[in-house]
Amino acid sequence: MSNENIIHTEIRGNVSARLISPSVKKNKIPIGNALISFFPKGANVFEVASGTGEHAIHFCGLRPDIHWQPSDPDSESRKSQDEWSRGFREQINLSYNISTLEPNWADVLRGYDIVFCANMIHIAPWSATVGLIEGSYSILKRFGMLVLYGPFLDGKKSENSNLRFDEKLKSKNSCWGVREINDISNISGVYGFELFETINMPSNNKILIFKKL
Repeated sequence: MSNENIIHTEIRGNVSARLISPSVKKNKIPIGNALISFFPKGANVFEVASGTGEHAIHFCGLRPDIHWQPSDPDSESRKSQDEWSRGFREQINLSYNISTLEPNWADVLRGYDIVFCANMIHIAPWSATVGLIEGSYSILKRFGMLVLYGPFLDGKKSENSNLRFDEKLKSKNSCWGVREINDISNISGVYGFELFETINMPSNNKILIFKKL
């Protein structure tokens, strides 16, 4: 399925407080397979915009050695994350109320090896991406990694489906849009990151891995 068919407000099911995301059901396995070797042993992971919380339990199921901190500005999503992680309490903390639009969101957070963010920056203002990058630099250890998953534009090499998806998003909200890899790389460089790895994923998505210098 191409990105032009993905609706940003996906229809979620629920079991009690647990929300169920159809897109996570499709993407968690390929994301996990792609990233599992990049996470250092015993990694402390901070997830931004954790959504339903299903990514956390999938990753922690694959890697019993890692520790995960979910977060989200949406209260229903945080409840879902906490409910999903009930059986993983030694690995997954209760969710934090975090928005990268807040200028000081990272002030009390330190010592993470990975910041992970999936499918957020195209449905948020550009300032949320800048806030994500700036805050991630603060909370990551030296040589820590910022990992982004989702649709991206790549200049003249951009997939047509992603270009159409970009138009669709902007028609819904002029502040949204599929972001250019070069723009993300440039602003990341300003805050002390370099693009370390680009991984092609199904449905014309990518994983971008930035390393803190």
